[in-house]
Amino acid sequence: MRMEFCRYISIGCRGLDLAKGAETKEIAKRIKEERKQNKSIKEGTRNEK
Repeated sequence: MRMEFCRYISIGCRGLDLAKGAETKEIAKRIKEERKQNKSIKEGTRNEK
């Protein structure tokens, strides 16, 4: 699944298809949000220990 996302985003970044590009931007945003949440979760558990 992750590989698909990476390939999808790189296609969007190259601007081969504007419609796809808009979709990939949404996906990229979502991935960034998830990464932020994962980071904060990891930091939270680290602080608790």
